[in-house]
Amino acid sequence: MANNQTEEIKEKINLVEYIGQFVTLQNRSGRFMGCCPFHKEKTPSFSVDPDRAYYYCFGCHKGGDIFNFMMEYEKLSFPEALEKAAAKAGVALEKNGDGGSGRNRELKLKKEALIELNNRLSHTFAYFLLETDQGVQALEYILSRGINRDTISFFQLGYAPADPRWLYGFLQKKNYSPPFLEESGLFSRRRRGYPLFRDRLVFPIFSLGGDSVAYSARLLNGEGPKYINSPETVLFKKGKLLFGLGKTLPHIREEKSFVLCEGNVDVLALYQAGCRNCVAPLGTALTEDQLKLLKRYADRGVILFDGDKAGFEATKKAAILCENLEIGLKAGILPEGQDPSDILQREGGEYLKKIVYESIIIFDFLLECSIRIVDVYTPEGKSTVVKELTPYLRAVKSEVKRQAYLESMADKLGLDRRIVILEYQNGSAPAVTLRQNSQVEPEKMSDELYLVLIALANPSCVSELKKELHSGELRDSRAVKLWELMEKWEDIPQEPNDILSRLNDNEPLLFYKEWIKKDEMKLNVQFTLERGLRVIKLRNLERRSREITALLNKSGKDDDRIEAELLNEKMRIDREIQRIKVL
Repeated sequence: MANNQTEEIKEKINLVEYIGQFVTLQNRSGRFMGCCPFHKEKTPSFSVDPDRAYYYCFGCHKGGDIFNFMMEYEKLSFPEALEKAAAKAGVALEKNGDGGSGRNRELKLKKEALIELNNRLSHTFAYFLLETDQGVQALEYILSRGINRDTISFFQLGYAPADPRWLYGFLQKKNYSPPFLEESGLFSRRRRGYPLFRDRLVFPIFSLGGDSVAYSARLLNGEGPKYINSPETVLFKKGKLLFGLGKTLPHIREEKSFVLCEGNVDVLALYQAGCRNCVAPLGTALTEDQLKLLKRYADRGVILFDGDKAGFEATKKAAILCENLEIGLKAGILPEGQDPSDILQREGGEYLKKIVYESIIIFDFLLECSIRIVDVYTPEGKSTVVKELTPYLRAVKSEVKRQAYLESMADKLGLDRRIVILEYQNGSAPAVTLRQNSQVEPEKMSDELYLVLIALANPSCVSELKKELHSGELRDSRAVKLWELMEKWEDIPQEPNDILSRLNDNEPLLFYKEWIKKDEMKLNVQFTLERGLRVIKLRNLERRSREITALLNKSGKDDDRIEAELLNEKMRIDREIQRIKVL
């Protein structure tokens, strides 16, 4: 493109007016001054010269023309900034190459027409949802999820009518041609004129520029996938956009952080609760391109995915991608079986915000989830945890962090740190050396003892834990003795150290003093207690199931009554095992 076109663009755009959208500027003798948008300051040092169409900050020394500002502030590449500025200035960009200008012009016109169509249709869908009887069921559904009308309007939610003939007829009356509609992503490719979105709650997907470019829609009645998304078009690439980003981008840019959740309604719930820097993948696994897009505006984030097996795998993948892109990631701990919209509805926005603000280091979350999913009281279970977390540990660039994580994992699994490090290094992983500075041997800390010590450190939890835990379910003799002591007092009036001193075993007291200094026994108490109880119950049930299997193999065919009783017990236990595993 000729250089005179860039000059033409700069001449046609008033730089003061453009930057004034983002910065409060005051005229000082022909120069316009304000606080710099690129660094924090109280005294204005950011200057815009309208005559030269140039800006400069005397504090951080950043400066340039309209293109530099767009690239720096809006995180655009030069071609993106050039295209955006040209559109604002009304300048048609020249393209190089034989015949290229014609094809590019045709593509540009097609994109503009699709944007116009989607923006118009988003308003129409919103009208059906909020203003017609047809949208009543969809509106009642989203309101029942705790989402209010202000949030519904902000995200421009809508309703796609059930009539399969309505949309095609409506758009033909607006003079859209059949070939164009076939490429719009609104209709089935197998059944001409049949809408993809019918009798569904519609969530528009917005570009960074704020245009509606695609849709995600939830089923309300009948059979079919719960959610469907628009197919890819010249406007929409599923792996390159995130739901909500076109609306929440200013908050992500301001806070330099994001909250990543699983679904569309989760985004709405978080936004309504005050966590307005929220986004979600578009019905598929999180992609590197999506995170690269977020990294333009944020260097850290919080992930709110389920803690089940599928959620663990998705979180682990996201953690690896973030580590590779040097994005700091934490995880919020959701109550079991609840998503953000459930929490907003039942507990309120402040509780939901608290979950985000009290998020934990991503490795600690992955470790807790991995321990919960397998039986860590077997050698196979311990080995599985190490193998599950090895891909993430390999992505960690800091050797200091990696070593700390490995030692933490060894402590949680009750293993010698050297053994865990050796197991990790067996798979051509980065080398790790063992740190020799701990006064206590935490590899001797079992999950059972840790659980009882957590209860000891948080006396308000003891009475509730007594309903769920009996000393006969524990195998660690130290945990058994300590729990039996604690069961004798209803309200635990004694100091923890006094109770521990009655044990005739110094090890638990040393453990308690070591771990209480780290404040770990006061963090995420409910989650830790629930996870510990689940592991103990699951381990005991699985052990009993194995015992019954052995008895069945030994029982004679002539003892039908005993065999039937054992089979019934095994069926009951196996059902309970499955129930606990899916919690």
